[in-house]
Amino acid sequence: MSGKTPKNQNQTHARGVEPSAPKNRKIAPLTWHRQDRAGPGSFVLVKQGKHGPTGEYWIGSAAMVSEQAALEIAAGLRDRIMKGEDVFQEKRDRKKMTVTLGWCCDEFWKVHEPTLKNDKHKSQWVHGLTVKWKALRDKPISKVTIDDVTRVIKPVWETTTETAEKNIEQLSKVFKWAMAYRYCKENPADKSILKNRLGTPRKKVAHLAALPWRDMPAFMPRLRASVGLGARALELAILTACRTTEVRAARIEEFDLKQKLWTIPDTRMKGNKVHIVTLTESAIDLIATLIGDNKTGLLFPGQGEGDKPISDMTMNAVLKRLKVDCTVHGFRSSFRDWAGANDQPREVVEECLSHEVGNAVERAYKREALLRQRRDVLEAWAKYLAPKASNVVALKI
Repeated sequence: MSGKTPKNQNQTHARGVEPSAPKNRKIAPLTWHRQDRAGPGSFVLVKQGKHGPTGEYWIGSAAMVSEQAALEIAAGLRDRIMKGEDVFQEKRDRKKMTVTLGWCCDEFWKVHEPTLKNDKHKSQWVHGLTVKWKALRDKPISKVTIDDVTRVIKPVWETTTETAEKNIEQLSKVFKWAMAYRYCKENPADKSILKNRLGTPRKKVAHLAALPWRDMPAFMPRLRASVGLGARALELAILTACRTTEVRAARIEEFDLKQKLWTIPDTRMKGNKVHIVTLTESAIDLIATLIGDNKTGLLFPGQGEGDKPISDMTMNAVLKRLKVDCTVHGFRSSFRDWAGANDQPREVVEECLSHEVGNAVERAYKREALLRQRRDVLEAWAKYLAPKASNVVALKI
């Protein structure tokens, strides 16, 4: 086996080794590496010295290559080295040529997985890297072309463009990682180039279904009448205009009911920035009931073992029971549509939704300066969701 020459009796030089190279070249003779006396050993050409390429060139196992054949191969390699060729780099390049896309996907995933917080996003990544690009996984990554990528992703692009764009972004990140390690020289999953090749999608992207904002006052009494943590989590999500993950994994210690604030840590935010939610009286009453006498822990604990919150399906199941054709995330759109129709300040509404508006300095200022304005907007939203009986709009579902 190849490696540094051990200084013990387990390594010998093959008889009939090639003549010593000129001193200025310092090419070691063909060596025969053997890990133990019972093993067949292998032939390796070693090149050392201050000038020119250096390295070890594994020729083959002594069980497969005769000594004479090994000497002839070594002589040819030595002649090429004499001419200034780097045979060692060539062999390393050939080895990189055999690195497959699948292997790179798996290695990249080991590095990328810890950066994802959402189990759903992790599942989407795994599916994308292992299933969507399955047809190309066994191909050397250096030989994957933009034609290959186009051929695989085009059917997805024409049916579900949003999914196709995510798959392309995932693959592009794998290629950028591979380029950093010199496994390939270019990125055939470059989104800007692929979009020109793929053209206009035949089917438009469908946005997440939202309940019309005018139907919200009639929906809320039905939701409040529903039992279970899923219904309470959905109610809090609507009152605060927060995302599903932000609500499901909420912890008791994040709430300051005296200050009427909920501080969501950056590890659970889409933008990786701490988000402060101003709590309305309706939200505080709901949270206080859920907390009870507890000081720490999940606000919406799951039924299984461990410190895990309720799942996405728990909240979706509430909508199915109520036979409402919309998604949990869609209620953020309901809030935004209501705000736009009722002349609420756009920048304040965007801050309520934790959307990034303006540069970093402006956003840092607004997070503090707009607290009062955000509280006013969310209080108006809460009052709209719980009007007097005479103002309730009938909801046909």
